Amino acid sequence: MRSTRTGSRHPRRPEPRSSRCGAVAPPRARPGPPLATARDDGGVVTEGIFTILVVCSGNICRSPVAEQLLRDRLSGIAGVQVHSAGTIARPGVPMTDQAIELSQRYGGQPDGHMSRPLTAALIEGADLVLTAERSHRADVARLHPRASRFAFTLTQFARMIDSIEPDALAKITSPQELVAAAAARRGYVQASSPEADDIADPYRRSQSVYDAAGASIDGAVTSIAAAFPRPVS
Repeated sequence: MRSTRTGSRHPRRPEPRSSRCGAVAPPRARPGPPLATARDDGGVVTEGIFTILVVCSGNICRSPVAEQLLRDRLSGIAGVQVHSAGTIARPGVPMTDQAIELSQRYGGQPDGHMSRPLTAALIEGADLVLTAERSHRADVARLHPRASRFAFTLTQFARMIDSIEPDALAKITSPQELVAAAAARRGYVQASSPEADDIADPYRRSQSVYDAAGASIDGAVTSIAAAFPRPVS
């Protein structure tokens, strides 16, 4: 029969480690999901803000021009931010000189833009994703499947908005309602051709291709900005 004396040789259970002040240290928390990277130009995924993400290939021509024009045209609306990324972008590359000139021509402010790659976290943090081409829209959906509900090409979204009757548009009171109204028109408001939903990539091409891209971007942004709900004063 084993002894039950207090001096038995049974090993004692180790006591939990304590901090210097004598309290038991809490278990180490698991790291959370990665957050979207902040940018100097204000392109930060922020809770409570309606975020527009513009996407192209390298994030040095089409998407920064659209980003800058949208930011300029929507600057009077509180709670809206715009940023951009590229599906094959290398980080830290400036816009091309031709893209800078296009942005300035239409009222954008291209100072300080540097490219960044598209990530699932950026898409997840967006309320509306606008892409230069249908292929970019497909890339967005592959990275974040749920984004197919709020991802459009830039010209497609403008076309959907232009199709909304003025009386119905006047009843839209939030950006979220505008996105839902545009999404409801998928399949009903068709482009003249599938290619009409794409803005050609002007990178390393002639000035005429840049000019055509700039005109398409400006036209789409004009429609989008005009339809965006303004707060009632």
